[in-house]
Amino acid sequence: PEGYSVSSGRASLEWNKGTRIGPVTLEVSLDDPSFSKPILKRVVTSTSQTLPDLKPGKTYYWRLIQGGDASPVASFEVPANYVQF
Repeated sequence: PEGYSVSSGRASLEWNKGTRIGPVTLEVSLDDPSFSKPILKRVVTSTSQTLPDLKPGKTYYWRLIQGGDASPVASFEVPANYVQF
């Protein structure tokens, strides 16, 4: 994971393309850094993903998995007073 930005009710996640060959899976979890019940788990072919419908006052965790290995976990918080437009 490289970074994120939050605007207009969406989060944009970005990462660098690795050197390994094979599919990359993006996992996103809401308030759960252990990813026991991810809210998103999908194979991605790009180096970015947009998450719509963010929940105010929540922390989102995300990571990438490739070849059975997981990246370090990244996170971002949506402010409690965040209003979607």
